[in-house]
Amino acid sequence: MKKLFVFMMLIIASYSQGLAQERPMRIGAKLGIPNISGLHFEYVTPWLDGKLAPSLDISYIPLNASSFRSYKSVDNGIESFYYSYVELGLNYYFFKQGRGLYTNVSLARAHLDFSFSDYQSDESGKRGGVGELDVNLNLINFKLGAKLGKTFYFRPEIGVSVIGGNVDDFNFTVTYPDGTTERVDADDISDVLISLTPVFNIGFGFAF
Repeated sequence: MKKLFVFMMLIIASYSQGLAQERPMRIGAKLGIPNISGLHFEYVTPWLDGKLAPSLDISYIPLNASSFRSYKSVDNGIESFYYSYVELGLNYYFFKQGRGLYTNVSLARAHLDFSFSDYQSDESGKRGGVGELDVNLNLINFKLGAKLGKTFYFRPEIGVSVIGGNVDDFNFTVTYPDGTTERVDADDISDVLISLTPVFNIGFGFAF
């Protein structure tokens, strides 16, 4: 919430200084990695000759058990899956005010939540376990993109994301029908999870 508050203050401050260009507000959709699918917001400020633009990406994807049953490759024991993603960043346009080629640096947080009802233990062989896996990941994104178009725009982006998380998030407790519980630990993951993943997404929307 604090980051979102700062983001809104940047927008208000920018309005007080006058508009950087025509159609500084952008609202659209973005599809890709790591956001999957969500909304995108951008405001081109007057700063740095109208080339600096705060951006915000928000995704929320809920799926229930019925969503998985048509996919034979997915375990039907999954009852629900939730994915949320919030990214706050800055775009810097190289050549034109709020248009063309730009670079982006952003901070993001991804949250995954799985609940399942038919877990089978590798150790005891028990079946029918229920539990929940709740994972939070922090990301630092470095991207190169282009905003193409004026009122209606198209926005491709590529880059790399540094992902960090704690191994404790990947440990979970399973409860079996007889009332016994089992702690499942992610022993094959180091104490601090750090990895790199490519970033690729395509966005489109309206500027006004």
